[in-house]
Amino acid sequence: MMMDTGELAAGPPFSSESRHCEEAKPTKQSMPPLLLPWIAGRSIECRLGYSIVRRFAEELWLMEDRKSARSVIQDAIAAQDWTQWLRPPSSPEWRIPAELKNILDVHDEPSSWQSVMNTEYAFGNSESGTYYPAVVPAIPILALIVQHGEEWPRWTAIEILHDWLFSFYPEQKQGWVIDTNLPAVDLQRLVQAEILNLQSIFEEIGKRDDLSKGQRSYIDDFLTGLDDDR
Repeated sequence: MMMDTGELAAGPPFSSESRHCEEAKPTKQSMPPLLLPWIAGRSIECRLGYSIVRRFAEELWLMEDRKSARSVIQDAIAAQDWTQWLRPPSSPEWRIPAELKNILDVHDEPSSWQSVMNTEYAFGNSESGTYYPAVVPAIPILALIVQHGEEWPRWTAIEILHDWLFSFYPEQKQGWVIDTNLPAVDLQRLVQAEILNLQSIFEEIGKRDDLSKGQRSYIDDFLTGLDDDR
């Protein structure tokens, strides 16, 4: 893959409204677009972590320095309370944020492949193609890496999102996101809806003129798959 740095023109995928959970209103104008199909009350935004991620997304969008962006993405990963989400029994509490941060250190094809495998195992079982509910707050963080990360981390995040959308499904008995105050949400449909709503980011990548033939083919196939899944 060609790994020359290129800028993306798309705007931030998160609304600038409703930054704090206690102020969040379940309205079309204030809620992040990735959650619109699943609004069941204001607490869902806090539960899914979008108030946290949006704050960092806005900060990133004002940055031009990729090194500074790396630091902000690391802060976004650290700010999320991953203990509130079900994860594989084999994945200790520290592993999920550690693997997400490791994506930022990817620098070549072997390290990218290893990072994809490690991240997918942190959230589920890469071999069997399954994930746990902890993938939900990870999706917007991967979106930050896709939009603001350096080239190898960006394509690594894209590969993980591609797998979760097209090849993976919830681990047995983990098919619902459960909250005591809200109706249960179908995990697979939620994951699909969130990744599908990142389509504009992938379209901007596809418009770049510095993509290799393999990269362009990959993005074109990804976008075709997104259209087919709608």
